[in-house]
Amino acid sequence: MAGHSASGGRLTGSVEVFDLAGGDSRTVEVPELGGDSTHWIVPRGDRLVYWAGGDAVYSTDRELEGPPLKLGQASPWLTLMPSAHPDRVWLIEPEGDSIGSVQEITTEGRVTVPAVRPWQGRWPEAAVNQGLVFPTENGTTVWSPTSGETILELPQSPVAAQGDLVAGCAYPADGFRITDVASGDERTIAPPPGLGRFECGPGAFSPDGSHLAVTILPPGFEPEGEWTFALVDLDGGTAREIPGATIGGVPDGHGYVDIAWAPSGDAVYIGQGNGGSLDLAGGVLEYRLGDEEAVPVPVGATDFLRMTAG
Repeated sequence: MAGHSASGGRLTGSVEVFDLAGGDSRTVEVPELGGDSTHWIVPRGDRLVYWAGGDAVYSTDRELEGPPLKLGQASPWLTLMPSAHPDRVWLIEPEGDSIGSVQEITTEGRVTVPAVRPWQGRWPEAAVNQGLVFPTENGTTVWSPTSGETILELPQSPVAAQGDLVAGCAYPADGFRITDVASGDERTIAPPPGLGRFECGPGAFSPDGSHLAVTILPPGFEPEGEWTFALVDLDGGTAREIPGATIGGVPDGHGYVDIAWAPSGDAVYIGQGNGGSLDLAGGVLEYRLGDEEAVPVPVGATDFLRMTAG
C-alpha cells in the first residue's frame, strides 16, 4: 500500500510505502512526484505510473528505486488515468475549458492509441476494453477513441469500470446496474437489505471482476453526512453493507475517499485523506472478504492525500 504524503497542506514529493503483511513502512522520496490528482500513482503490471504535479507523467519500478521513464509531457498540464489494459495508462491533456486529447501508452512508452480529441472534449471517468467512459447529464456514454463512435449510452451515472463492465447508479438509486459493454447485457442488483433509496459515490471492481466495493451516501447527500460502503457480489447477484466500514463526512466537503483492492482480490482498502475526518490510525480501513467487519489498518500516516494498493 502507498500513500502520497502532505504536510501542513503542502505536497512533499514523497510516498509512504506500507508492508501490511510484515508491518514495515518506509518513506521514498520521489522528486518528480507532486500535485493532487484522482490517479496520482497507479500500479500497472510490474511498474508504477505517477503524476508529476501538472505537466508530466512518469513510469518506474514497483520499488520506486529505478530511474523514472517519462511517458509524456505537455504544457500547461497533463494527467493520467488507468487503461483497461493492465500495462497501459491514458494520458489526458486539457485544452482551455475542455480536454484537447487522450492517448493510450504502455508503461514502457509505446503508444497504443494515438492522441485524439475525446468525445465532446469531455473528461473521461474510466476506461473499458472497448473505449472510454464519460459521465453525462443523463447518465453515461461509452465512446471508442479508435473509431470515434459512441458505443453505448446508459441512463445511470458511472461509479466504476473494469474490463468489459461498467457499474452505475441512478440518483437516487434503488440498485446497482451492471452493464457488459461487449455484449450489451444489463442487470440490476438490489441494494443491501433495509438500505432503501440511496446515492452512490466512487467504487472499484475487484481484480477478477467478481465484486464491486462502492461508497453509499444517504439521499440528499450532505458533505458532513455519514458515508458507508457496500460490497456487491456479481456472481451471486447480492449486495450488503460492509460492517464497520463507516466514515464521517468532510466538514468543508474537500476530503477524498479512495477504494483500492489488494492484487489477490481478497481484501479491499478504504482510505480518507486531505481533510477527512476518519481518525483511525492513518485513515485506512481494511475489509477481508469473509471477515465479520472492516478494521483500521495501523499504517501510521495521518496526513496523506491519496492511497493505492498493489
